[in-house]
Amino acid sequence: MVFIVFLLLVVFVLIIKGTNFVDVKEVKIRDNKIKGCIRIVHISDIHGKTRYLNGSISSIINKYCVDYVILTGDLCNNSAQLENVMEELKKIKVNKRILIILGNYERTEVSYLRKKETDIIKKLVGYNSNKIKILINQYEVMEDSHNKILFYGFDNSVYGNESYNNALNEEKFTYRILFAHSPNIIDYVEKRGIPFDIILAGHTHGNQWNIPFVCRIWNKYPRFPSGVNEYDGKHIIISRGLGTSRIPIRINSNPDISIYDLCGKECR
Repeated sequence: MVFIVFLLLVVFVLIIKGTNFVDVKEVKIRDNKIKGCIRIVHISDIHGKTRYLNGSISSIINKYCVDYVILTGDLCNNSAQLENVMEELKKIKVNKRILIILGNYERTEVSYLRKKETDIIKKLVGYNSNKIKILINQYEVMEDSHNKILFYGFDNSVYGNESYNNALNEEKFTYRILFAHSPNIIDYVEKRGIPFDIILAGHTHGNQWNIPFVCRIWNKYPRFPSGVNEYDGKHIIISRGLGTSRIPIRINSNPDISIYDLCGKECR
């Protein structure tokens, strides 16, 4: 009996830590096309949760000197949480911009396991500023004396709202970074031959309950697991996200914040 109680206590502690402690990953991606170094933070699927055992989202990110933050959708579970999330994002220090795209929870929210339409998109667009930019099938270009980098934000591919400006294929960019909420975007990009160097996505939560044998059966996106996947000399990166949906528990799938240094050959 004592052993069972002890075992349950250990499981409880692991679940609490696994749900509320953010893994921070620093990854260096080298590409000779890049001149210098550009630091990008990728976060996703906040679902209204901004504070963790090791700090708030902004306090964790602000330990680093960051050029761009890319947020791949699902900021909150309902419209009531939006203001708190956006106030937290405003505290993040960036040299360039925070780029935000839409997830499925920006169009629908879950109430008592039922989905209903939400007005989050209308409210979210109101936060556009010099620091924060909402991209809905739109793009941002970062250009300096050495680099011309495309950041293209797709609308939510879960609902088939994504579209792409084919004229961009004719432009010369040093580097192309595409991002969408769902890994479904990978099929869209492949079928249309859209050039890219990095694709960023979220939505999967790393399965949220990452139970190895069970997840082999349930996994909707088995092709590219969470984390950095090399693909024909390019990178497809799937974030585990930060928050939870429906059931507020993570098992063996800690929330994560990923920091990517895009570096040329001259950088150490």
